[in-house]
Amino acid sequence: MGVDQIDASNACIPPAHPLAFQSLPLPSATRGEPIFLDGDGGRLNDGDDSKAPLLMYAVGKLIVIREIHLDESNDNNNNISTFQPSTHRTGPSSTPSTNGFLYRGHSSPVTCAKFNPAGTYIASGDSRGKLRIWSYDHEEHLPKIELQMLAGPIRDVSWDFEGKRIVVVGDGMQGAECGKVVQWDTGVKCGDLAAHGRKKGSSCAFRPCRPMRVATGGGEDSMVFFHKGPPFVRVVGDGVVSEKCHERGAVHALRYNSDGSVLASVGTDGSVSFYEGRGMELVKRVEKVHLSSIFSACWNRSGTHLLTCGADGYARLLDGRVEGDSLGEIVNEWNVAAVHIGDEEQDSSGKVPVGAMQLGCAFIKGNVPVSVGYNGQIAVLPLPSSLGLPFTSSAESMEKPIVITGHQAPISAMTFG
Repeated sequence: MGVDQIDASNACIPPAHPLAFQSLPLPSATRGEPIFLDGDGGRLNDGDDSKAPLLMYAVGKLIVIREIHLDESNDNNNNISTFQPSTHRTGPSSTPSTNGFLYRGHSSPVTCAKFNPAGTYIASGDSRGKLRIWSYDHEEHLPKIELQMLAGPIRDVSWDFEGKRIVVVGDGMQGAECGKVVQWDTGVKCGDLAAHGRKKGSSCAFRPCRPMRVATGGGEDSMVFFHKGPPFVRVVGDGVVSEKCHERGAVHALRYNSDGSVLASVGTDGSVSFYEGRGMELVKRVEKVHLSSIFSACWNRSGTHLLTCGADGYARLLDGRVEGDSLGEIVNEWNVAAVHIGDEEQDSSGKVPVGAMQLGCAFIKGNVPVSVGYNGQIAVLPLPSSLGLPFTSSAESMEKPIVITGHQAPISAMTFG
């Protein structure tokens, strides 16, 4: 069979491969645009101690699901992690661990991907508006369905808590819509989402409980639209719903906490807004959490703290508990830019090097914070014990950030020492 005739469903290394270890690439990055990360491996992966914490991201047309071996990396004396093959970990479909997994089913650059709540399927979108749903736990990772969702790139995707519906947003371009909600297995629409300014959506979130809600963020109009259903329709009127809580630019990330009681939004104006999860009214708006754009946000597993990262080179942890007066307070921060370049190399003017701008963040195994910069380097961040947050067993001994390095461009030469 010629190269042009290879079935797109054969999107992985064959199950009978002799592969022992992979040195995986770093995430692709575009200046001024968020990097999607998904550290929630679902019940299948996060609930299994034989599986390492997973971090999913894109490298061009590839989807990388990297295993973060904290226990092996903590044995290193420096903060530059060079992981070795693990003998006690398992990969997809219980095969021996090879440090991660590469999916090659997309024909265009991948722009977003998310595990379903069970951790068995992944929904991924690309720059041509195609949504592909494929099996993660099957040994051949076969596709379930492929849909042409939008006329332009898909910017974000989210599953409902039942794993039956998917919402996507992105660039509508010449099409009629910049967001859709569909059944995961048939592609049948479940309502009509409101169109953002210039038909550009940037982020979306499904409320993880009933009654169901869908929130979408604009790519240029700084608006957050709320929808109820199914079938989903925009909620407007009566002055309760807060749609205009950001001053300018894009709403880069919308995320519900684990019980659906609070929705958080972050954007270009450097502020964080907290909304009531069901009624969708504004609870609190915190300004100047970062000195410049906030590109990403993520809740921890218990839904008590929100992790944010921005172009100022910092990652910050905010209190997300509505009870009391501490909502939105910064309880910890990490100068990730200094970790990447070294304190002695920082500019005396305070400017953050372009490569150290933080474009994506996530929690792996529910409670280990991770941040990724424009240079693609992955920083695994330690949590102070004083916060009282639960740790995974392998993260308890972390005293300083661990930086995972690698290639971000095609490799042109190699040698053996």
